[in-house]
Amino acid sequence: MEEVDRILIHALRQSGTEVSEDIQSVKQFTSELIVEAVVRCVRVINPALGGGLSLMLPPGMSARFRVGMGLAQACQDLGYKGEIGYQTFLYSNEPEIRSLLMFLVEKLPRESAEASDQPAGESHVPT
Repeated sequence: MEEVDRILIHALRQSGTEVSEDIQSVKQFTSELIVEAVVRCVRVINPALGGGLSLMLPPGMSARFRVGMGLAQACQDLGYKGEIGYQTFLYSNEPEIRSLLMFLVEKLPRESAEASDQPAGESHVPT
């Protein structure tokens, strides 16, 4: 799982998620980091679907519930078939989160990941 987690964390960083250098495993993800990672992935995969999602987990429990339900619905709309609900984000467990993040990372457009590896101003088109 260590290699899988390294790949996931690298892909999440490329999608704009602020993953601290201290974090080496999905096991270390907080609920706040999970929400940010999922929202950023959804926004890259489907901007219309992710546009209304908040990157921040609000302090109130009822608001957290609503955010969790919205994220779960967005993931289902993208085709995620695993068990998912508000509890996935608020009371997460490592295998569920790893499975969800692997699904989202696989849905990320390949060209955006490749383009972010290229220095600015250089073309990736072979001649």
